[in-house]
Amino acid sequence: STRKESSAASDVYKRQCVYWAMIASTVFGILGVPCEAVLNAHENMLYFAVIGVLESFLKLGAALLVVHVLADKLILYGVLMAGISILAMTAMLVYCRRNYAECVIAPRRYWKRGVFREMGSFAGWNFTVSASSMLSEYGVGIVLNHFFGVALNAAQAVAQQINGQTMAFSGTMLKALNPVISKSEGAGNRGLMLRASLSGCKFAYLLMAVFAIPLILEAPGLLGLWLHSVPAWAVLFCRLQLARTLLEQLFLSLGAAIYAEGNIRLYTLVKTGSGILFLGATWGFYRMGWPPCMMYVAAILFVTLPGGLLALSICVRRLGLSLRDFSFQVLAPCLVPSAATFAAGILLCRIDASLSPVPVLFRTCSLLVVFLLFLWFFSLDGRERGTLVFFLKSAWRKIQFSK
Repeated sequence: STRKESSAASDVYKRQCVYWAMIASTVFGILGVPCEAVLNAHENMLYFAVIGVLESFLKLGAALLVVHVLADKLILYGVLMAGISILAMTAMLVYCRRNYAECVIAPRRYWKRGVFREMGSFAGWNFTVSASSMLSEYGVGIVLNHFFGVALNAAQAVAQQINGQTMAFSGTMLKALNPVISKSEGAGNRGLMLRASLSGCKFAYLLMAVFAIPLILEAPGLLGLWLHSVPAWAVLFCRLQLARTLLEQLFLSLGAAIYAEGNIRLYTLVKTGSGILFLGATWGFYRMGWPPCMMYVAAILFVTLPGGLLALSICVRRLGLSLRDFSFQVLAPCLVPSAATFAAGILLCRIDASLSPVPVLFRTCSLLVVFLLFLWFFSLDGRERGTLVFFLKSAWRKIQFSK
């Protein structure tokens, strides 16, 4: 009995340590938001990249250290992750204080009641979207666990992990593009803002699709190579999650354009309501005995499509976006390479549907080549091809010079 009580007390202590470490990490992350905003406003992507690379290496080092130490691994990992977040925030804070004059604590100098009221309203509406998104994303995991057990949570985690990795390139690109959208609207250059938004939608989709579409088509084989023992429903969850995110990429920068314009009340209200509706619809589907995959179907029907179509509607009615421009500059360049790659994938599977490593890797590489060929000849215009060639040549010269 004494041993059990001691073990329970130890578990509670570990959980409390990790809990407080995560709280510290969250607090310092929130404090670092103004610094990130300043770096974004000045389009200082180099410093963002340096901090991101260093943070990734530190997290890798922390993971390796935890494996080889004899101390309590859970507590050590939590403290190290919190320390890395605090270090990254401190580095950004010090850099901003030294390089940007506006990064000072001077309430009297910058206090403007009208500006603060406007900022507070904007932040409040934005908070409702963030809160509903957090509620729906985490709540749906609880609903899934309630109806189907923890095994399905493992499949969901696999899908989310793959989805997060495939979004890395598009997320980085949008981090560099969003300041251009905001600054163009602020300068009164709405034409440039809309062109940047359409380019963001197109390239966000293409940068994700180049990895996501081969993964969707070859999910059984690739997950088998990665996990060996693939959780039940993981393949379908992965396919549906990637399909949902690809649809979101088609409208992603339109949301940035609406935020740049500033009148976000309607947009945030619908996004908030759709998030809550998605959670309720998922619970209802499971209550009626429908399969676990309905979680992703509900997300597409009640979150992705309404949010994307609403953003497109607002941009057309209020910002002057042309549906013709959206169709020819976003939809056609994105959907044609995708359709061609899916057709090639179906053809390759009919020729050889083996899940052995060599056929799987051959089909995946073939699909990647097909997508890139259609992207080059159909999705990119002459100016974009020239820019890409110039970038590749510059990168090659730097590599040769470093040798």
